[in-house]
Amino acid sequence: IVITVAMSIFSGNSFINHNSKSPNTKIIWSNDPIYNTASWMDEPVSFFDNIWHGGLAFEYVAISDIKPGDEITVDYGPEWEEAWSNHIQRWQSPDGA
Repeated sequence: IVITVAMSIFSGNSFINHNSKSPNTKIIWSNDPIYNTASWMDEPVSFFDNIWHGGLAFEYVAISDIKPGDEITVDYGPEWEEAWSNHIQRWQSPDGA
């Protein structure tokens, strides 16, 4: 199974959850010619101020069997784990919540 996701705020990646112990997908850069702008990865953020079309995409590739109804998961990596742990430790409920 391969799912291509264009780099967009509207991509479906919000439906893929973190699992560092047994993820069932991995992320790779897409080789699809439509998104063949790998040179963009070397550009500064300001380069994208006037870019209004997709040019980079990545794909979720199954690394184990995924049955209908299974949650799709990926390992976000140790940096994400650390940031999430720090967030949980520092989080305080808003007043009145």
